[in-house]
Amino acid sequence: MRAFYDRSHALLFGSLAEGFGLPVLEAASQRMAVLARDTAVAREILGEDGFYFTDRIDLAAGIEALEVPGRREAEQARMAGLKWYRWATVVERVTRDILRGHGYRAQGAGLLAGAAREAVGPGTGTVSVPS
Repeated sequence: MRAFYDRSHALLFGSLAEGFGLPVLEAASQRMAVLARDTAVAREILGEDGFYFTDRIDLAAGIEALEVPGRREAEQARMAGLKWYRWATVVERVTRDILRGHGYRAQGAGLLAGAAREAVGPGTGTVSVPS
C-alpha cells in the first residue's frame, strides 16, 4: 500500500456513505492531500479546513486548487499535524460500549468523549499502512 501512496498525487475520497473513513486516515498518515466528498465522517477526520466537494463542479475546483503551486505541499503539511485517536483507545471504548447492551450505548461522538487525540502517522498507534 505504501508504494501506491508514494506514487500518488492525492486521495480522492468519493464515498457517499462511510462508517469510519479509514482510507482518509491512511492517506493522512502518509502526508497525502485528500479531496473528500463533504460527509460527516470526512469532516470529523479532516476538520473544517479539508478539501471537500459535493458535486462535479466542486470536485473540479478542488483538483485545480491542489495544482496551484505550493497548495499541495501546504495540504501535506496540514496532514502532518492531523490528530486522531489511538487504536487501543478506540477498541477499548467500542468493546466496552458493545457490552453495555442495546439501549445503553453511546451515540456518535459520545463514544470517544474525553479521549486524547495524537498525531496520525507511522509508529504512533493511530494508523498503520502496510508496506
